[in-house]
Amino acid sequence: DEEVRESLRRRIFVYIADSVRSESVPVPKPPYERARDEFLARNPDRDASKFVDAKAFHDNKLKDMNVLGGMNTDVPYSIRRTSASMFASCMFIYESLHEQSEQAVVRNGPTKRLEVYRTEGKGWGVRCWDQIEAGDFVCEFTGEILSNDEAATRCKANDHANEYMFELGSSGVNKLGCLLDPMKHRGELEENVDGFDAERYLARCEAEEKGEEIDEDDDRQIASPSAIRAMLKAGGVSNDEAMTGFELDGLRGGSVARFINTSKEPNLFIQMVCTSENWDIRQARLCLFAMKRIPAMTELTYDYGTLYQTRFEEGDADEEIKRVGASGGYVQTLQRGSR
Repeated sequence: DEEVRESLRRRIFVYIADSVRSESVPVPKPPYERARDEFLARNPDRDASKFVDAKAFHDNKLKDMNVLGGMNTDVPYSIRRTSASMFASCMFIYESLHEQSEQAVVRNGPTKRLEVYRTEGKGWGVRCWDQIEAGDFVCEFTGEILSNDEAATRCKANDHANEYMFELGSSGVNKLGCLLDPMKHRGELEENVDGFDAERYLARCEAEEKGEEIDEDDDRQIASPSAIRAMLKAGGVSNDEAMTGFELDGLRGGSVARFINTSKEPNLFIQMVCTSENWDIRQARLCLFAMKRIPAMTELTYDYGTLYQTRFEEGDADEEIKRVGASGGYVQTLQRGSR
């Protein structure tokens, strides 16, 4: 990681298979290690070998975590081809620890033969030499994970810095702690989340927890305060720490996802994924999946969002909001300018 960070500091673009953290971003402790340490702290006289092994721990927790993330199963990828729309509406997916499992596709890395090529009129683009099936994992958008302050500093110092900057989080919410008390933070939420209404959100959450029928127009992609609190706790994140957000910078280093263009009729969607070594949803992995069957040699695209279109493509860029918000299924705010 230090070698990669040095290349980034020298502003040499490097291919990054896995995102790296800046020195100010904490490295999450794997959930199994944290649970084991908490167990031994509560039971100092117990032998560490008596604690359940790592694979059993993950197997026991996987369904609970995926229910919180919006996928009511412990095998989330099993439904991706038969119910792609449900798969695309999930906020977070938690993967299996088993490397050979079909439920660890992101952890095992991309398998598609992707090509960066020169398009007509849109600069660089990406296509695949093989047919891609609906729900297949295509690639991860990698880069350098930064604190909000670091990201803001880079954007002020370099006009192009915000062109490849993603705000990590869920459905446009970067500081997930805001959802723990939405009335207190309603101003920030309504400013950053398109169409957010604090009262309606709380009413939807209350009805959902009571098992009542929910209006189809309500956005289920914004998790309830209780679900956010449980996911933060599982990731070892306190309520105070949840008010710190992170951003992913792909300008000076990243993967082929950096070259994928936008479209109003995309064939990919963004999905946030937590692999077995990290359950801190503030640092979930930003992944691209196929929303439908894609023939070989078709250009791959995803939707950068309506704000990107109005502010960049139509020339109405606002210096205050140029970074993109990552979420399950779609991009909420802005991403990048022309390349």
